[in-house]
Amino acid sequence: MILCSVVIAGLLALPAGSRPGKATDDGIYDHVTITSPDLASLFVPLKQFLLTGLNLRDTIITTDNIYATQPGRDQPEKIRNFIREAYLNWETSYVLLGGDADVVPVRMTFSGRTAGGQPEYDTIPCDLYYSDLDRTWDANGNNVFGEPDDSVDMGPEVYVGRAPVSEASEVAIFVDKTIAYAMSVSPDRNEVLLAGFDWDDRTFGETTMEYYDNRYIPDRFWRRKVYDSHGGNHQDSVRMWLEHGCHYFIHFDHGGIDLLCTGNRNHSWGLRGSDLAALNNGLDRLTIFMSPACFIGAFDRWECVMEAFIKAPNGGAVATMSNSRYGWYPVAQNPQVAFSCLYIEKITARIFGQGGDSATLKDFILGKADLIPQAAGNTTYRWCMYALNLFGEPALRMYPPTGLTEESSRIVLRPATLAVSPTVFRRSVVATFELNRPQAVSLEIVDALGRTVTTLLQGRLKTGRHRIVWNGRSARGEKVGAGVYVIRMTSEGHNESRRVVRSK
Repeated sequence: MILCSVVIAGLLALPAGSRPGKATDDGIYDHVTITSPDLASLFVPLKQFLLTGLNLRDTIITTDNIYATQPGRDQPEKIRNFIREAYLNWETSYVLLGGDADVVPVRMTFSGRTAGGQPEYDTIPCDLYYSDLDRTWDANGNNVFGEPDDSVDMGPEVYVGRAPVSEASEVAIFVDKTIAYAMSVSPDRNEVLLAGFDWDDRTFGETTMEYYDNRYIPDRFWRRKVYDSHGGNHQDSVRMWLEHGCHYFIHFDHGGIDLLCTGNRNHSWGLRGSDLAALNNGLDRLTIFMSPACFIGAFDRWECVMEAFIKAPNGGAVATMSNSRYGWYPVAQNPQVAFSCLYIEKITARIFGQGGDSATLKDFILGKADLIPQAAGNTTYRWCMYALNLFGEPALRMYPPTGLTEESSRIVLRPATLAVSPTVFRRSVVATFELNRPQAVSLEIVDALGRTVTTLLQGRLKTGRHRIVWNGRSARGEKVGAGVYVIRMTSEGHNESRRVVRSK
């Protein structure tokens, strides 16, 4: 299938049934993973990393447990009812659907418009159903979900992503890639691949890519561009930059269930799922992808091309935002600033709006939410809202290197390496170090501009191991904003610094 062109421009109530099981001591699970009994144990390493790396407490809940304890007319409604209770009782903010459509079922929705082609493609696989927890999505009671008269407000109460996996080996790849990405400090985080091609004789992806470049992408990012106006084989060029490991990949061209087009209209070029599955960019140079192309994220059909991109064992993508059905655009609008393309623009604006230093995967979901007013009154925008789904861990941070260095001068009698945990935190972060003799030590917090935020320690310490907690507040006792900070330690003849990130 190819991109279709168009010429048109509450209070939550607890459902009856079982409550979620015992929570942590303070009753909070920040994150919930939902998967099958067969795959549950394979998500344990991710659960551990969410706690130690992102300071998020996760619990893994199996689908059979949900089906046995929750009310609902079908499996998707039971899962949604459970998520609502987790949101209300556990203060859950993030939900990972740990499985493809055969593991964690998908809710099929209808936006109120048709595509004029095959009727089965007018119903849209939509994980927003699990994110927007108000009401039932079926106010008129006809078992057709998401219609304009179904009172769907489309606002996310929780941030939902899907791991499109079905087998143990696929879970292992997904978990390993997610953790490796979160731990990577690759300089390729400062690279953006802009691939823009002609959708028809009057609509040019290159113009939209240049619009993004000039309006949203900060100067410190390296741009890698592949356009129809360029020479060479665009299919090979896109594959080359993906092998190189460009961090962000913004794509504008046609697509199909197993085809990511790269100049398809003029040259019949494109990358199949097998091409993306074979990428060797490495786990330290993974890609974040977004596109308005049709059907590339149709995870309910068979192995779509974005699933192959996510599950590539030696590289590929760590997260994608893509359409499970058609995308829509107005013919001859250059640059594209409507329908599916406006969603991509809103997401791009959020990711790069703060220089890219504090972007998270939830910005994909919030970018969609920026267009709720349009989707509420226009069935094409509602279609676009439903069709864009996130593959990837929704709590993942996307910040690139900031230019701040983590330095260590090596001299005799230096303390042990300064350690911080977690490196991404929401409430507090702990710095530990060891002195092999009594000496004067200072420990301060510096922001991304090099300004001192607060001094945690300044004085003479005895020999041994020391542990200092920063509560995320400035010297005036005010909570600091989300972003990158440096914990800098200075002792006698020795300096060390470690970067941490305060999440929202």
